[in-house]
Amino acid sequence: WPIKGIEPMRQAVEINGFPFSFHGYIAELDAWVVLGLDASEDQQLKRPGAKLPVWAEGVIKRTLFQAFCSKPLIWMDNYQSASEVLQSLAGEAAAGPGFDYRVKGELGAAPLLDCFVTAASFIENLGLDVPSAVSEMSFASDDPDRFFFEALSLFWKAFETHLLAQSPPIMTYNRMFALFGETSPENLKHVSDPMLRPLAHLMIDEFQDVSPQIVSWLRASLREIRRRGPALHTGRIAQHSSLLCVGDDWQSIYGWRGSSPKYFMEFAKEFSSPATTRVMLSDNFRS
Repeated sequence: WPIKGIEPMRQAVEINGFPFSFHGYIAELDAWVVLGLDASEDQQLKRPGAKLPVWAEGVIKRTLFQAFCSKPLIWMDNYQSASEVLQSLAGEAAAGPGFDYRVKGELGAAPLLDCFVTAASFIENLGLDVPSAVSEMSFASDDPDRFFFEALSLFWKAFETHLLAQSPPIMTYNRMFALFGETSPENLKHVSDPMLRPLAHLMIDEFQDVSPQIVSWLRASLREIRRRGPALHTGRIAQHSSLLCVGDDWQSIYGWRGSSPKYFMEFAKEFSSPATTRVMLSDNFRS
């Protein structure tokens, strides 16, 4: 101490009628810093005239700050946590913040970044944009998920921006499907005939677990194939596109990640076509 990136500044604050001090300030975060005692230091260390060792005073102080301090606060209990804060400020963080969270509806808690990825993937599987979907959500003022989804919106936008800034640019699978879905039909017009032609005849298994996002991509691709007409099928006997889907609505198990059997059960409604053929596989050869 002092640590680069943290302005050493003793600032007194009164809690329950007693004065306590911050040790530093991070202007970028508008947050005060309090130093604890690293486990590698002498645990019997006392301040002159104090009845309790420094580590015990720290436990009491931290409890009071968590309960009554209204200022943004970063508590550094060890040298590693200080290093992680500085890495984060410098944009060099290689790991998440190190705590778990449980989103309502989930069976258990998970690391925060895993929760972000799970929630964002679910939203995108529904064919929605994460920040836009979050902006339409409403929560009770005391619902902790409100803060989780606010943070998710900020994180996901920064995450995708970071991926696109790589050389070459990187995208998630969900983002690539979204780029060529029904909300962005103009993008498919830039796909060459040789690239689009393999999509003219598709066979998809386990269709009872298809997601709205994949359905959007399928419909947009087939619509673009129809728009281009016979020229796309030059050299082929078949002059029209086809879609064969196989599935069993009783085996639908991925609703938790945004999939739905309705696209299989209501196929003719979801995929408009001059003609559809329904084939029932009534014999079981598996048992």
